Order: sequence, then C-alpha cells, then structure tokens
Amino acid sequence: MNLKLVMFSVLLTFSVTSLSAEAPKDMKEFNKTCPAPTLCKQIQLDMETCKTKKSCEAFLSSYKKLLPQYDCQRPFDHTATKNYIVPAIWLCEDHEQLLGFLSKMKSKNAQKLFGSPELRSSLDGELAENYMKKSLAAGKKLKK
Repeated sequence: MNLKLVMFSVLLTFSVTSLSAEAPKDMKEFNKTCPAPTLCKQIQLDMETCKTKKSCEAFLSSYKKLLPQYDCQRPFDHTATKNYIVPAIWLCEDHEQLLGFLSKMKSKNAQKLFGSPELRSSLDGELAENYMKKSLAAGKKLKK
C-alpha cells in the first residue's frame, strides 16, 4: 500500500478523535443539549449583524457557547464500540469562516476570545495549523 495513503489514513483517524472525548458510559443520547443546531444558524446571523452594524457582542456570545463539548456528536463520532463527543462548533458547517472572521476582529473582547485556551482546545487539523500560533500570540499580547 502507498505510504502516503497509510499516513493520510492515520492522520485522518487521529484528527477525527484527537480533540474529541470519549462520551461518558452513561451517555446514551446525543445532540439533545448540544446548542449547535440552533446556534450554528444564529451565529451566522450574528456575524452578519457584526459586519454591518458593528455590534458584535451577540456573535462573541454565540461563539463562546459553541466551544464546549456538551453531548455533541457528528455521525462519524460513533463506532460500534465507542461514542465520542466534540466541541459544538465542530457541527457548524461554516466553522472555518466563523473562526477566520473572529481572528480578524480587533476589539479587546474578540481578541480575548480568540486568544483563549477554550478556543485553542477546539482547534484541530488544518484549523489548528492555521490559527494555533495566532491564537497563542493573541493570548500572550493580552497578558501584557
């Protein structure tokens, strides 16, 4: 088998579960308390409001609420033997767009969120490659 294909498969498997957590054994239902179905739609509206009216607190509030794991699960976070839960933001189709917008915001509250450990714990794969250093830098800048 092609070595590149094997490495890609290993990395893909790692990235799917690297920041996911195994669900508690007693958790039998998923996406019941996960805010993603509602908030993923709302945050898109909040971002548009932020762009046009410069009122961004709703966008930041929605983003913060999407960072924890809750009981959020994508279809492929379930195997025959294990269930995983992931940060709610991972269920938003426009996650990369939202993160890119947040990373460019200049307000102190936006930079505080972008530079937070909670945000960094939601970064995985290509998003981690593209934003981890920037988030760390924003966090260090705010500590000064």
